[in-house]
Amino acid sequence: ILYCKFSEKRNLRSMGLIKKGAFKEYGIGLIVGLVMFSSVVLILMISGQLSFVKVTLSSLPLIIIFFIGFMIQGASEEFLCRGFLLTSIAAKNGIILGIILNSCLFGFLHIFNSGLCLSHR
Repeated sequence: ILYCKFSEKRNLRSMGLIKKGAFKEYGIGLIVGLVMFSSVVLILMISGQLSFVKVTLSSLPLIIIFFIGFMIQGASEEFLCRGFLLTSIAAKNGIILGIILNSCLFGFLHIFNSGLCLSHR
């Protein structure tokens, strides 16, 4: 944020940080994401590709901690890749190059995620 503000002379709005309606927009995004992920989980459970061995109320604190961690990580990743990198590159070199370089970085950041390359059993 400091680099964008002082070096690039950009305001917070140009980085995607807006005050008006931010919590509402984030809440809508959480709901949409919950519905999408839940749909995938439901389809996998119905098709027999996924099952839960044991879920109890004692698992809830850990689930909440993971959820908060993923919210922070996801927001940070979006801010870095879209709010900073994509906007900075696109302003100086054009939107096409901005999208290509941002996509490459985003892919590289996720290349070692488990489950990226799916194999058949």
